[in-house]
Formats: sequence, C-alpha cells, structure tokens
Amino acid sequence: MELSDRAARLMRSLIEVVYFERDPLEKIDHVLELALQGSVDEYRDALDQALASKVRLANLGPEYHPEVVVRRFLAEVRRRLSSFDDPQLN
Repeated sequence: MELSDRAARLMRSLIEVVYFERDPLEKIDHVLELALQGSVDEYRDALDQALASKVRLANLGPEYHPEVVVRRFLAEVRRRLSSFDDPQLN
C-alpha cells in the first residue's frame, strides 16, 4: 500500500516533534496536542494508512530512530487518538 502525499505530510508533522528525543514515546502527549488541533479523523485515517503501508516511515525525515521505533510511536499515537472525538465535527 502506498502513502498519499497528505498522509506523508501528517506523519512528518507528528514525527518531527520527536526527531531529537531519545525515547519518542516520552513526548507522545505533546504530539497528541498537535493532532488534536487539527482533524482527529484525518490524523487517524493517515495513521491507519501509514501503519498499513510498506513505506519506510523512518525515511519521512532524518533517520534518528529505527523504523520499528517510529512505527511503535505512531501506533501508540493512533491508539490514543481512538479515544478522542473530532472537535472539527462539533
């Protein structure tokens, strides 16, 4: 599965917050704040697309973290976003 340009941009916006973090999961609350400022449904859809793809997500920015770490981080962001309603729809 390919990754749309929009999904790639959204993934970059999430990943760039943790480029220099030793453990990206430590900044997950900050990343969630970023995602909640936009369309939660759009982020969820983009995360689903990214996680289902064969695209090397670590290559969307500087490769400071291995692919497995980037995917684990994005999967946790997706899991946590599942409990939020989309404020854009209210």
